[in-house]
Amino acid sequence: IQKPEEAFPFFSAANAATLEFSSQYIGVESKKLENIRQGFNTDVLAEISGGCDSETPVFIVGMPRSGTSLLEQILASHPSVYGCGELGDLSILAHELHQQGFFPEEMKRLSAKRRTELGQRYLNILTGYAGVTKRIVDKMPQNFMFVGLIHLLLPKCRIIHCRRDPVATCFSNYTASFSHLTGDENDLEALGKYYRAYENLMDHWHDVLPKDRILDVCYEDLVEQPEAKIRKILDYCDLPWDDRCLTFYQTSRNVRTASATQVRQPMIKGRSERWRQYEKHLSPLLNALDIPQTQ
Repeated sequence: IQKPEEAFPFFSAANAATLEFSSQYIGVESKKLENIRQGFNTDVLAEISGGCDSETPVFIVGMPRSGTSLLEQILASHPSVYGCGELGDLSILAHELHQQGFFPEEMKRLSAKRRTELGQRYLNILTGYAGVTKRIVDKMPQNFMFVGLIHLLLPKCRIIHCRRDPVATCFSNYTASFSHLTGDENDLEALGKYYRAYENLMDHWHDVLPKDRILDVCYEDLVEQPEAKIRKILDYCDLPWDDRCLTFYQTSRNVRTASATQVRQPMIKGRSERWRQYEKHLSPLLNALDIPQTQ
């Protein structure tokens, strides 16, 4: 869109139509993330016994619109990788544990045997989708909430965290349509608050989990240095180089996310700067993110 002054009122009107529960939702979600942070402390995550020891699963986590679909497309272009898309199975498992009184506050009571059984159950779900292959990707972004649970159930899996410029991420959510979100993407201030809550939880995972347990991938760096960054990602996944990962846009597979069109094109530099032409309209977001406004 080349006419931001004309475009932004339409973005605003479309989001306002679904704002009714936004403030209530963001409060509930932020509290949920804080409860998870407190429940998965160093003592809980220091437990080394139990869990399924398979190295097959790869989790791609982060905020929606942070590059998760792009990264999955790159990995799924490798002949030893199957991309499952956004699976809700881990969230279902966490909900079951919550109903049973374990998640997130009492994870220390979950036995090593139970963790092994749950890890194997999840692995069986993945192989049910993909069959036998070296790596299987679950790229549900909101699994960032469950990184601690992933570590306990599947201690040898790979966890890749996609990061992107905060304002670019939030603005991209604001201008997209997500049926699986419940309001935070429709309110600029709520988006900023939720982003900081997500960021705090990811910082917590880095603090309490073993060093190098999570691979951070910066979207902007990936676009600027695709081959170097893809090599690092493949090394982390213990996969040999394959040229098809660099020409990921030629890979034919079903993609059911807002990035379905983008992952079928070569990477384009500058997408994270798109928000700047709308900056003067983004004061609530920039204030929530504590980012100075230049316009």
